[in-house]
Amino acid sequence: MVVVDRDFSLRMAAARRLLLRDAAAGLYAQMYYWGQDVKHAEGNLLVRYGMTRVPKQTPKGTSRYRQYWGGGWIELHGFCAGWYGPEGGVVFDRARDRWLNWNQEQPPEPTSLGGSSGDGLTDDLLEKAVLLMEWAREYETWAQGWWGAAGRRSHHRAFLKLRPRRWWLPPELSLSWFRQWVEDPLQAPRPRKFLAAMENHACQPAATRRKLAASPLPTCPIGR
Repeated sequence: MVVVDRDFSLRMAAARRLLLRDAAAGLYAQMYYWGQDVKHAEGNLLVRYGMTRVPKQTPKGTSRYRQYWGGGWIELHGFCAGWYGPEGGVVFDRARDRWLNWNQEQPPEPTSLGGSSGDGLTDDLLEKAVLLMEWAREYETWAQGWWGAAGRRSHHRAFLKLRPRRWWLPPELSLSWFRQWVEDPLQAPRPRKFLAAMENHACQPAATRRKLAASPLPTCPIGR
């Protein structure tokens, strides 16, 4: 008979909640950036990246942007972002700040998320969230090339001013954090600890920085 360590299961559930909360904070900021990207002086960057714009269906709605990626569809909307594959998908519900498993063929409408259950903190949801976060990282790397460091930093300052309770990492560090989260979510550092580690690293002498670069950043996968 297999004996389940209940304390371990609880710790793992708590770890999933934390890492998905951190991913939600990063994606929330990204959604603000996407809103700026559609207004780029040289044209809508989402469209330039290869996404298809689907006009809004209602007077109060916003346009959708879709792209086939990773064996499913990435779809961005003003109220949510998601990845939808043949065996289900994942949605980040911005208004309610939560992740959801999505088992329907069609992406959600604003009204369809209101009664959805937010209990899907499973390994399956995590795996699908990684796909959405990986796409977001790849896109942001490309978009920063269009805006330049100063342009994206201005968006970051505007975001923090508009949403002072929604702290998030500066653009360049955000990309590094996204990469670590995608590669191994359970080992990714908390964003504020990541920032502190990077700031401490920058203050070290050059020789020390080279030595530290060869070592992984500190992580705390369970009791963070």
